[in-house]
Amino acid sequence: MMRPHPLRRVAADDEIRRILRRHDRELYRLFSRAMLAEAGRQYIEHWRFQHLRRIATNAVVVEKEAGGYIRFPVASLDHDLELLNAIIDAFMAAIFYPR
Repeated sequence: MMRPHPLRRVAADDEIRRILRRHDRELYRLFSRAMLAEAGRQYIEHWRFQHLRRIATNAVVVEKEAGGYIRFPVASLDHDLELLNAIIDAFMAAIFYPR
């Protein structure tokens, strides 16, 4: 799970383009303006992704209408197995204890 670094402001697209031109001049010499215009958005998003701060590894994000929460894989697996066991218990009870 990633988010922008709290001490850095989010850069505008034009500012990122200037940074990319300054750091990768060879790229801008090799490709035409039309090709760079096609791939420009991808370069900008890639730059933004590289400058995000990792806040959690292997987290499961559960989104709901009223908000959401984060669970880590082991807790998520335990929760899922608990629900599966409850369904199996209900099925077994319905088979062996009919009404």
